[in-house]
Amino acid sequence: MISRGTALATSLLWGRAMERTSFKVLWLGALLTAGCLPAAMLGPDPGGDPAIANECGTSYSPGHVSIHRLTNDEYSNTVRDLLFTTTRPGDALPPTTAGFSGFTNDSDHLNVYEDLVIGYYDAAEALAKEVLASKAQPDGAYGRIVRCAPSSACAESTVADLGRRAFRRPLATDEKAALMSVFAASGDFDTGLSDVIISLLVSPKFLFNYVSGPDAQTDAAAFRIDNYALASRLSYFLWQSMPDDALFARADDGTLNQPDTLKAEVVRMLKDGKSAAFETVLRNEWAGLASLASPAATRPGLDDAVRMSMVGEVDAFLGDIIHNDRSFMNVLTGNYSFVNQTLADYYDMPFTGADAAQFVRADSSPNHRRGIVTTAAVLTATAGDVLYTHPVKRGKWVTARILCSEPPPPPPDIPVIDFNTGAGGGTPREKLSAHANAPACIGCHKTMDVVGLGLENFDSFGNWRQLYDGSVPIDATGTLPDGRSFTDPFQMYQQIASGDEAKACLTQQIMSYALTRAMSSHDDKCVTHAIGNLSLGPEATFSDLIVKIVSTNQFQMQTGEAP
Repeated sequence: MISRGTALATSLLWGRAMERTSFKVLWLGALLTAGCLPAAMLGPDPGGDPAIANECGTSYSPGHVSIHRLTNDEYSNTVRDLLFTTTRPGDALPPTTAGFSGFTNDSDHLNVYEDLVIGYYDAAEALAKEVLASKAQPDGAYGRIVRCAPSSACAESTVADLGRRAFRRPLATDEKAALMSVFAASGDFDTGLSDVIISLLVSPKFLFNYVSGPDAQTDAAAFRIDNYALASRLSYFLWQSMPDDALFARADDGTLNQPDTLKAEVVRMLKDGKSAAFETVLRNEWAGLASLASPAATRPGLDDAVRMSMVGEVDAFLGDIIHNDRSFMNVLTGNYSFVNQTLADYYDMPFTGADAAQFVRADSSPNHRRGIVTTAAVLTATAGDVLYTHPVKRGKWVTARILCSEPPPPPPDIPVIDFNTGAGGGTPREKLSAHANAPACIGCHKTMDVVGLGLENFDSFGNWRQLYDGSVPIDATGTLPDGRSFTDPFQMYQQIASGDEAKACLTQQIMSYALTRAMSSHDDKCVTHAIGNLSLGPEATFSDLIVKIVSTNQFQMQTGEAP
């Protein structure tokens, strides 16, 4: 069995270097410690989207995506598809928080440290044992990995195939030779296979996604990524996992970056069950429902069955958008909801389904809902308290996730506002007015308070109300910074949805996740604005939005890192 110290040496050096050095040094370190990369395999230039080029030019900068460590979910999903395991070893690794992009897959935020690498080794060893233990099982992992009678030729083909899938590209000659040396060291086929699995799983070429430029690449110059890197970007975007055989085949024949092929693959991947991982990201990280969705996250005063049904409504809504290819703008404007019997009772509306546990589409007009943004789940997660609503917190969610203008942290020593209407001092609107007029606060509260107060017709658990404490009328009117006024939350969201800002922001949110980085440059903003106008109308489709995103220079190209 390969020793823990030997297996860890490369990854430990890599991880420590990551904390201190630039991408260029890291890349050279990877070459020295884990074999050389093959020359970049570039496909024909797909040309890009003319509509984007018309607005942003033909040479807009793609920006730079830092080397990306697999998130814990990406790690679990990748070993599932690589080794056919049913376990989720990533769940035992230290958790990560969202980076500047707002997502946990933010490459600049995914640090590496020694305890994490030790966790990788422990998981690799357990996974290798699991593969060997399945040898006698029909259709077990061992038989799916080793598809020939043990021999030297079988070892070579098995290692080449396993290495190709683990590194998400064909092995270079020296990489294959190094893995065969590991395999041969034990003198036993099964032990050699176990050692190769462990070596692959602790290799930086498995644990990281990264791209390298052509041999003549100069620092800070843009280049088109090869079809294997494109396949990985696409699969980790839509599946949080490695490419499947179909994507590998399109990378092998060099056609993946061709517009028709790319569109067909996007449509296929969105229909695949593995796109549920993308839905979960949108639910947990964009909508902010991770804590509400956790089975252990009880809320005082909220029945657990109702809480999980709230989350199920959002899952059903997102699943309908993705699998039935509806406009993503429906998260703001969709005049329908999805309810099971529990949620229908909670919303005090009829349930028309045959199975009480299944979610069915329902007209939202009787239950005061519009898209995902006024579902009980989002309203509960952003309420700020279980006893009373906190309009600033809801307003911050809207400005960050719908308008992409999240305010900076508040200055120190700002007094906390008690929004409990029973605490005296007026309504939440009156209390906020006094607070926001302070010179240090007025800038941040200009939009945040308007949209937060526009949602005050919903209580802490998303129930519709017209009075505070049964007696004080709620004023949910307001005027957006651009001068458009509204009288209720539905008109507010209709006004927001009709503007370019929300369309660009929703595009920016998805692109930030797709690229594992914040979309912050002038060219980034131009592209998201162009795509938002093209692909977030009422008749647009979700697949068209994704196709336009993956056709951009940002997704298909890379700017080298300056020295």
